Amino acid sequence: MLSTTVSTAISAFVFVMPVRLTTSLIMSSLIKAASCAANLMIGLGLLHCQALLRRACALFATGVAVLTTRASDGTPHGLTINSFSSLSLEPPLVIVAIDRACSIVEMFAPGGQFAVNILREEQRDLSVRFSALPEGRFSGVPWRPGITGAPVIDGVLGTIECRIMQVLETGDHRLLIGEVVDAMIAEGRPLVFFASGYTGLR
Repeated sequence: MLSTTVSTAISAFVFVMPVRLTTSLIMSSLIKAASCAANLMIGLGLLHCQALLRRACALFATGVAVLTTRASDGTPHGLTINSFSSLSLEPPLVIVAIDRACSIVEMFAPGGQFAVNILREEQRDLSVRFSALPEGRFSGVPWRPGITGAPVIDGVLGTIECRIMQVLETGDHRLLIGEVVDAMIAEGRPLVFFASGYTGLR
């Protein structure tokens, strides 16, 4: 027969093991739940940061332009942009950012060309056309090929023609660095984009 001490120890062991196992399972579940909650909070935090960044950037008023180029068969392509800036005066360079989800982003590659057509205050319809229409954006829009071959839209406030020197993939955008080869300016007032809406100079 087992001694009283051994019997008591076995009973205690049999009792403690399920308790420890149950506690372990509970702790594991709590850790997993905490991890899921943390991941959810991180996700919500990122969404909040993205929304906040979008709202903050919207407070930076910009001009509006139509970025144009031509395919190898001569077909004109274009899209509305406001992420555009002068980069250097010597040599003359500009930089343009295009969303990588854009359907014509692959049209803009090293060795290619583009023209930045700066819109007038009264050319909001062109901005909407080149941002909303999936195709036929040049239908009824008068233009001529510039010295690079890129489409120069008639009646715009200004045009900057470039050869693409470098393409950078960063985040969710493609950055184009263009060497300026020609520019045209005219009189008028620019179309302005501010707080996610169109406006003009006051």
